[in-house]
Amino acid sequence: MQGLHTKIYINGDLFQEYDLNETNTTDPGSSEINPDTIISYEDVIVPAGSFAHCAKARTTTEDGYVEVWGHETVPIFGVVKMNMYSGGELVMSEVLTAYGG
Repeated sequence: MQGLHTKIYINGDLFQEYDLNETNTTDPGSSEINPDTIISYEDVIVPAGSFAHCAKARTTTEDGYVEVWGHETVPIFGVVKMNMYSGGELVMSEVLTAYGG
């Protein structure tokens, strides 16, 4: 059984990689997408595949904002891709690399 596999990049460097079937690690920055924060729907391609009509949400943070693309077929939080910006610069990127059952 293949689980949710995620890689987190900070400033272009791999920061963390985990498989939720192997550890109890969770990404504290991820949560279910709040429908009130959805700004558009977009097609997204990540290592785990192509996802049509992902909900794109944006949330403001203390010094920037976070954009999250989610799809209903992805388990747990539905997150396919996440970008975090600080001071107008991309400082963290997370993409779904594998999932399934």
